[in-house]
Amino acid sequence: MALFFALSLISTLAFAQTNDEAETEVPATKKRVNTTNRTLGPKMQRARPARVVPKNKKLSAKATRVGPAQSKVVQPAPAPAPKPQPAAFRWPNEELYFSIRFNGIEAMRAILRSGDQQRAKNRDYVPISAFAQSVGFFHKVYPLVDRANTFIDPADARPIRSEKHFEERGQTRIYKVDFWADLYRAEVFKSRKTSSQRYNHAIPYETHDMLSWYYHLRARPDFKVGDKFEYYVYDGWKFSRVDMEVVGKEDVYTPMGWFKGWKIKFSRNVLTAQRRRDKKKKPATPALTMKTPNDHSGHLWVSRDANRLPIRVAIDSQFGTGIAELIKYTPHSK
Repeated sequence: MALFFALSLISTLAFAQTNDEAETEVPATKKRVNTTNRTLGPKMQRARPARVVPKNKKLSAKATRVGPAQSKVVQPAPAPAPKPQPAAFRWPNEELYFSIRFNGIEAMRAILRSGDQQRAKNRDYVPISAFAQSVGFFHKVYPLVDRANTFIDPADARPIRSEKHFEERGQTRIYKVDFWADLYRAEVFKSRKTSSQRYNHAIPYETHDMLSWYYHLRARPDFKVGDKFEYYVYDGWKFSRVDMEVVGKEDVYTPMGWFKGWKIKFSRNVLTAQRRRDKKKKPATPALTMKTPNDHSGHLWVSRDANRLPIRVAIDSQFGTGIAELIKYTPHSK
């Protein structure tokens, strides 16, 4: 399923394809386990659950899909960068509401919400939650209720842990990923139907999940036309690199009115990552290979103010155009 949340959500539009063909190749050491009463990582408090559809609001909708495969060696991932000094999270208790349309017809409503900066096991974190639900005709054709929780480091917005719960057309899948950047490793728990698996996946140091990259993007220094940057994204299925370029300034009209925006072109490349060790046998930057170049492409518009709100994203595919648009915003607390 190509659309997942709007921004994060948007990221699905951009990065996440959650159908069976989209599964990443799992290392040969994967094991089946009984997951009853088993949890991963630190116990963290999630952001407050989200309501997607405002009370007394009727909606209508339609459907969607996405794309192919290849193979080519790419440059190794970057070596660790110095970690920024801890800083207060700039966007606590913020809510962003999205309408997601496909070929002009509303298919989903979604919410992205941040919580307060908190601390557990001597580590600061910020809980981010997202929720998406199909509506109208699309709900009849492909009903879904998808949830995500990500716990990010407030210093650099990288994920500490992510949890994804997909309920799509009667099928339930759960992914939980603990990110160990210093070890270039993600520990994955995957549950589907009656089986469960645990495995490790190699990741570059600067890897994000489908929610955390947006907060890193917001904290970047002021944009200028021609700026280029990339994000490695992993959530337990496809491992991707998203290449972005600021192509210009553009005013955008949304249900919230006019926004002055930055227009950013992006393309998503699906990669494979192979574990490596240095001469001292310690984990090292993984070797990356191109699997599916330009799997998705489109444009993202963010506001030109300090908030860098995700006001619109458009994804082109062989089946048409998907658009996620900001329809309501609850500002962060001071």
